[in-house]
Amino acid sequence: MLGSRVAVLSSSLVLALLGAACDQAVDKGDDKLTEGNQSVQVVYNNGAAETVEFKNLETVYKFNAAPVVSVTDIVLGSGLVLSVDGLWLNFMGSDGYTPLGNDNCSDDFTPTPADVIDSAWVERGTRNLLWEEALEVPSCMSVKDVETVYVADDPADLPVGGDSDTDTDTDVDTDVVGHVTVNFDGATEEVELTGLETAELDAATAVLLPTIFAQTAFVFDSAAVSLSFEGSDGYNPTEEGTCTEALPAPGTLAGQAGVDPATNDLEWDPALDFPGCAHVKEVAIIYVTSN
Repeated sequence: MLGSRVAVLSSSLVLALLGAACDQAVDKGDDKLTEGNQSVQVVYNNGAAETVEFKNLETVYKFNAAPVVSVTDIVLGSGLVLSVDGLWLNFMGSDGYTPLGNDNCSDDFTPTPADVIDSAWVERGTRNLLWEEALEVPSCMSVKDVETVYVADDPADLPVGGDSDTDTDTDVDTDVVGHVTVNFDGATEEVELTGLETAELDAATAVLLPTIFAQTAFVFDSAAVSLSFEGSDGYNPTEEGTCTEALPAPGTLAGQAGVDPATNDLEWDPALDFPGCAHVKEVAIIYVTSN
């Protein structure tokens, strides 16, 4: 009888330990967006430069649980300045785009004054620049894949770049722009975006997904499918498992997503609060998969 009780207690202990191990396995620190060597460069007064690694900063989960680090922490983490007060900033993506110099960006944010950078965050993994919704920054400030954060005591020392005709893309693949492939359970059809009805999504002009799907012969129930996306560079967040909070998206959200015909970037209704990883750049393929 005693042996049976000991066996029961031992089994309970094993289950408890297994439970603890499972709890550890789903720790947010295991998120794939936080893995690997991730960093940005901070340049001060267009001179001194330091690389800041995200692993040395506090990671916060915001914007629909996306792992982000604050721009303030990035700037201070460089060791180039002791305070952000009075500084001016500009951001450069890996494609060379900067908001400063983009005619579509308001003077209220370009150059970026220090009193708003507490509302700015960089998403780990994608390095996309994200802003608190309450600040209502224009979409041209949502720089993708931030490579460098420029800070200066005088805004005249900030680099000026950007492209007045585009939002956040200065290196657009013209072979992709203007059309997209729809893949429904393995069958494919190409859709020309030019001339299709557009709508406004997150201050960008986009052809909504239902409008795109209507150009194909595919017939499906939106409630019975899931949506995934692949960029011209082969980036597919669903396959890589890097954007699980948003993708694959249920087909019922198709009316809240669209493709910008000028850039082929995927746009979402801001009300969804999707993380930057869901805004796939230069979408080449839209996957519609039966559940």
